[in-house]
Amino acid sequence: MLITKIEAKEACDWLRAAGFPQYVQLFKDRRFPIDVEWAKRDHDFLDKDALDSLCRRLSTLNKCVEMRLEPRRSKHRVSVESDDRVTHTQQDSSYPSSRS
Repeated sequence: MLITKIEAKEACDWLRAAGFPQYVQLFKDRRFPIDVEWAKRDHDFLDKDALDSLCRRLSTLNKCVEMRLEPRRSKHRVSVESDDRVTHTQQDSSYPSSRS
């Protein structure tokens, strides 16, 4: 998680210095991930190297957001699976036994 924060900070620093503070603000406002293809079209006036650098930083921020969300998704998935098992167990125990 520390590496993710460092990468995000470096990407934000680069974006700010390169004149793209709007993406830093979107990241801070938790409005990521964004469509990198859209950003390419929006900045088609940039030369290839500058555009590649911009897209690389935006992709880094997208990945950072995905990594931040993944543990929450995993915990939620485990919680739902646990709830399902409890529900099935409770349902099974509430039925009368077929053995007499």
